[in-house]
Amino acid sequence: MSRASAPTVRIWRPARPVTRSAPRSRDWILEFEPESAPWIDPLTGWTGSADTRAQISLRFPNPASAVEFARRNGWNVELILDRDVAREPVDTGAAWAANIMKEERRHAA
Repeated sequence: MSRASAPTVRIWRPARPVTRSAPRSRDWILEFEPESAPWIDPLTGWTGSADTRAQISLRFPNPASAVEFARRNGWNVELILDRDVAREPVDTGAAWAANIMKEERRHAA
């Protein structure tokens, strides 16, 4: 299989859902990049595609094993590393006070 015709796979780790306090998943997902655009069936309105690889989603314990699996099969790899962004703590008291001051100014005018 030549590199030009080899499919491209994305390897990424899903974020923690915002509705849960559980830690994020430790699994890394391997999915194929779409090879063709989907179309809408004019009769039913359902979305269809000729790309059968879009249905495949594999889970791996770490990105190294996922990359090694993809390379062994001759696939092109796109590794998407997540960013752990440190967020600044928000001073809710100051934000609350600023909102109250805006409300008071709006009603005074």
